[in-house]
Amino acid sequence: MEWNRSADPSVSIMSSDSVAAPNETFNALNEWLQTANVSRDQVRLVGDTPQKKFNLQCIGGAAGVSRANALQIALKYANNQGWRSFEVLAINGSRVPLFVKPDKNAKDIRREVQTKKLL
Repeated sequence: MEWNRSADPSVSIMSSDSVAAPNETFNALNEWLQTANVSRDQVRLVGDTPQKKFNLQCIGGAAGVSRANALQIALKYANNQGWRSFEVLAINGSRVPLFVKPDKNAKDIRREVQTKKLL
């Protein structure tokens, strides 16, 4: 990860503790996409092999950034009950949590970690 690269506002990062197939990861996101009025053909899941981490990229330049913003809003305010939670079916057959976050650069991540250490 490049230290000072600009974060891509059209990308969300998906990660889990276990390896999952791309189609299972996409299936776990269906309700979230529908809530944000984003169709599956307006996003692209980057990664075509089973893995623990995928990037979800909203396609379409400025429209893609608008879709990513809608997804972030739908993530934060799910049913006015806090954060939306996701589970994905791992390749070992177990259901594991799937974590979703916006794209960040290494510098911002380090700053957040260091700030938390001060508290």
